[in-house]
Amino acid sequence: MLKARKALREIYANAADAESIKWTLDEMYARGLPWKLYRRYLDEAERLGLIPVAGKSIVGGRVLTKEDILTRDMILETVKEDFSSNRYFYGVG
Repeated sequence: MLKARKALREIYANAADAESIKWTLDEMYARGLPWKLYRRYLDEAERLGLIPVAGKSIVGGRVLTKEDILTRDMILETVKEDFSSNRYFYGVG
């Protein structure tokens, strides 16, 4: 289970780094999406926190700060394997 949890955390970290929504919008633009519509979708994704931007994204009624945005390092942070803390949540469940 510990190996699986570590692997899941690595997969999640890779997915978080991937910026798939931005890449999708970029590809849509490259295939003919009008610039104005591209910017509207990008701005909406940032405002909703789908693409988190400190000072712009609003989640749960409050503006995200840099400290609110989940990073790869946070996801891959070393955690105790004896489950003696609650810092083992990524990749469990």
